[in-house]
Amino acid sequence: MQSPLPTLDVEGASSTFTRSRRSSFADGGSKKNGNKEKIEARTVWRNITKKYVRTSALANARTLRRKVELSMCPTRADPEHGSACKNIIKLVQMRDSYSHNEIQDDDPLMNADDPFAVRDVGSKLKAEIGRTEDGCLKVIVEAGEEFAPTHTLDEFAQSYKEFCQLLGDGPLKSFCSQRLKLLEKLYHLHVLYNQGVEEAEGKRTVDDFCMQMKVDNHIHLAAAMSAKSLLDFMKRKFQHHAGDVIGKNGDIDITLGQIVEEEKIVVEDLDIDRLDVRADATIFDRFDRFNGKYNPCGNSRLRSLFLKTDNEMGGRYFAEMTKELLRKTEDQGGIGLELRVSIYGRKKE
Repeated sequence: MQSPLPTLDVEGASSTFTRSRRSSFADGGSKKNGNKEKIEARTVWRNITKKYVRTSALANARTLRRKVELSMCPTRADPEHGSACKNIIKLVQMRDSYSHNEIQDDDPLMNADDPFAVRDVGSKLKAEIGRTEDGCLKVIVEAGEEFAPTHTLDEFAQSYKEFCQLLGDGPLKSFCSQRLKLLEKLYHLHVLYNQGVEEAEGKRTVDDFCMQMKVDNHIHLAAAMSAKSLLDFMKRKFQHHAGDVIGKNGDIDITLGQIVEEEKIVVEDLDIDRLDVRADATIFDRFDRFNGKYNPCGNSRLRSLFLKTDNEMGGRYFAEMTKELLRKTEDQGGIGLELRVSIYGRKKE
């Protein structure tokens, strides 16, 4: 029985493995059906070796990466594909009409001492801000011209209506679903062929993923801690800080221990499952259920106490938990956080 296919050296065709494989192909073909089979076997071998492409980065290690070439076009013409592609183009053009090219800084480096320093961007425009037409804000520069072209309210309403109609188009949804599945399968095929090569390449590099700086910039502060961290913090407060005054009922202080008794919370029985703050399949396209995951144990009083600042304690528990989170992140290293804090704007001051 032939041994599994090892790392090949296409250029070194005189290697023992190459000679043995070629001879086995040739001998088998000549014994069975003569020269025709021999030629076909050599052709097959050439086609096999063409699938192995040497990567320039690993040339010294003589490692080869297998390349899969598949056509992304359907095997047969489908009249629905044409209409789906036209609708995709319409959506892209519609998006472009509402987006504007931002001025990008050619220098990506930031001042480490003051990363938010305002740079000199040339002359400043004097503009009138606050003028509205049909509910749309207009910014007029000094010369009386509009600073940036904007759509009217009627144009936006028409675009939104057309956008929703295109999103509900059956052929378009089928085409996009098929396309996404195909790309996913191609990725899995790539992993199947080249996982070993890429893992070996990663071991030869100096840095790994954990050593690289990563910044999470779309995490709500109220959901930044893990369920385990939230559970440990809550149990610690319930067990050792039951006397903390968390509110008042007239002139009478309300303590944390009283909240535990009123809500019939058994501290020893609390676990991650009972806390029920982790996302699952039931919250897809259900914002009401998603918002409910912010209530520890399904209790809005616990959310107000531990995950909000609008309470009698001024958000003290929330602040303590945030400090613990930031301290753990700093100790771990390689991770930066740009946490989002909700500002509701309920009061002018």
